Amino acid sequence: MRIFKKYGTFLCFMLLFIILNLGLSFALRPYSGSGSEMWKGFAAKGQVDMVYTGTSFCLCDIDPVLVDEVTGLKSYNMGTNMQSIQSSYIALKQAIERGGVTRAIVGIDPEIMEMERKDNFRAEACFVRNLSDTLPVSKKIAADASFVASKDFIGTPSSVLYYFPWTYDRVSNVPLNIREKLKDQILDMTDHRDVNGHYGSDEKYGEGRHFLDLSTLVKWNNEVDDLYYIDVKKENLDTLEDMARLCKKKNVELFVIAFPTTQALSIYRLDSYQEYTDLIRNMLSKYGIEYYDYNLAKEEYVDVFNLEIYRDNGHLNNSGTEQFSKALGTMVTKYEKGEDVKEMFYDLPSYEGN
Repeated sequence: MRIFKKYGTFLCFMLLFIILNLGLSFALRPYSGSGSEMWKGFAAKGQVDMVYTGTSFCLCDIDPVLVDEVTGLKSYNMGTNMQSIQSSYIALKQAIERGGVTRAIVGIDPEIMEMERKDNFRAEACFVRNLSDTLPVSKKIAADASFVASKDFIGTPSSVLYYFPWTYDRVSNVPLNIREKLKDQILDMTDHRDVNGHYGSDEKYGEGRHFLDLSTLVKWNNEVDDLYYIDVKKENLDTLEDMARLCKKKNVELFVIAFPTTQALSIYRLDSYQEYTDLIRNMLSKYGIEYYDYNLAKEEYVDVFNLEIYRDNGHLNNSGTEQFSKALGTMVTKYEKGEDVKEMFYDLPSYEGN
């Protein structure tokens, strides 16, 4: 009786606390958010030959169906919003262990290679939590523990907040979310991935061509004095190298790419962009892996500077996705036939700086 009096209040408080957390999670966590759709879709896909990882560029720009039409493979899009290179590694590792993939296309960009994971908590926590939800109990506990004990989050409030998913993974339309959960079905199909992980759009950003292309790039750099230098974080380069090692060990063909976008060559200094490109290529070359920058793709593959293939100032619409996805299929097919993949791309214009 004394023990109950001593600890009863605390136990009641903890019980109410747990019930409150579960209730808020039920109300606020998406019934079928993009991240959870990715992991559930991948699990439902079964055996796949190839996966794609990366940020929203990957999610929006690659339609596996169109790639598969060229390659004859079965593939799946594992892209998620603000996916760090560390999360891309997790996705790749899971794909190899659970899906038995033999090929992988990993998309990177300067922003992701500059980013510090600890500053990307919301996206990182959503990514791992949605993965955890698809795992058996033992692996779920391990995945959760690995996240909170990582050097990026251990000892910070983030390591505690992770166990309160409604704080970082929540919807704006709560009534709709509750109705969907009670009925166990999606009631509004807006902003959902398809069964292959792709999120398409028919929106068109603009008409005509971008003000900048490869022929005017040097002139642009000579005239504009506030372009950015790229500062790649060592831990991100190390993680990319870990991916290269993993693929070599597991006999997975790895293709590292940059997604086509209207802004990449217009916001970074050309000499810094070249140094960044050389850094990535030199590291990957140790493992016999190439880096393909689709900002430099020839027009017959992807018409990069045509504004009509974009949904906004960075992501492709369905028209652009068709071009890019078929180009990826051609890249993989050429590589496997031993043909020259580099002929698909222009060289970056030489620039000494000003």
